[in-house]
Amino acid sequence: MFPFKLDCIKYLEQLRWSNQIKCPYCKSKYNTSFKRESRYHCNTCFTSFSVMIGTVLHNTKLDLRKWFAAIVIIVQSDGHISCRNLAKKLDTNRNTCNFINQRINKLINYNKQAFQSLVEAYVIEQIKKPNVPLQKSIWFQEAIKFLLKEIRM
Repeated sequence: MFPFKLDCIKYLEQLRWSNQIKCPYCKSKYNTSFKRESRYHCNTCFTSFSVMIGTVLHNTKLDLRKWFAAIVIIVQSDGHISCRNLAKKLDTNRNTCNFINQRINKLINYNKQAFQSLVEAYVIEQIKKPNVPLQKSIWFQEAIKFLLKEIRM
């Protein structure tokens, strides 16, 4: 999928902000990037933030590539996969997958219609264009945008 964590973060930034980085707290466009981190400092409200703030990815120590793989597996299984099967496919332990499942299920319950349209887009794209690379597929972009929906954890 993505070889490095930084590639995942750049992909998330492109989908969430599309070259117009905004502070999630005050919606200001005036910010400065930190040199060594994938974080930004708002020059209006003086807070620091990342692309994952306010999403299911916020405060997670789990590698973003695992999150991306998890959403792909959950969409492919229509939202019905046990923690053990998810753990086996992601090569992680069951408790980690339980954490992932809880967060994604909360997001699904928050917006069931968006998740159903995501599953439908996956099925349609698999029928029409089965050989499209994952990063270029429309349903994958929509799946990651779904992960980036702002929700209170």
